[in-house]
Amino acid sequence: MKKWTSLIAFSLLAMLLFVGHALGVQFLSTVPGSTDDPLVTKSYVDELLKSYTPQQNTGNITALEQEMTRKMTEYEQKIQTLINNASGQIGGNELIVVQLFPGDILIGVAGTEIIVRSGKTMIVAEENGIPDVTAGKDLGKGTVVPHNHQLLVPRADGRGIVADQASTLPVYVMVRGGYELRKVQ
Repeated sequence: MKKWTSLIAFSLLAMLLFVGHALGVQFLSTVPGSTDDPLVTKSYVDELLKSYTPQQNTGNITALEQEMTRKMTEYEQKIQTLINNASGQIGGNELIVVQLFPGDILIGVAGTEIIVRSGKTMIVAEENGIPDVTAGKDLGKGTVVPHNHQLLVPRADGRGIVADQASTLPVYVMVRGGYELRKVQ
């Protein structure tokens, strides 16, 4: 009897091992390159890429290109405006020395500080003058600028100083902020 029990037990164990192995092979092994394969293969990626066509995104790409072009134009205009507002500006807070020859005109932008160090200069302005911060008064058009007085240009409306044309010596000026040099016409 013991023999038959051992034989049945061994047969059941063998059958369970065979069925377990068959199920394990079926569920654990997948076809390489299939969607069930846990490792992505080149063939799987190639199959996915075949389903995408460039025409699907053409409209979206065109809209994005137009938006990007519009934004670039907008930023270029902003940059150009900033460059124009800062023309002549060097070093931000630094006072720079500018040499003016007879007849040269230095036109400041809003906030430009001018200090005449040597030579004879006069105020250039349309209507209002330029504030002399040192003396606490307004210097009108044609007024001679005193040496070592700080002038502050209030607006970018063509105000500045002109080096005396009758002089033969250059004028030295310290400037902080944006400015433009012109010749008398």
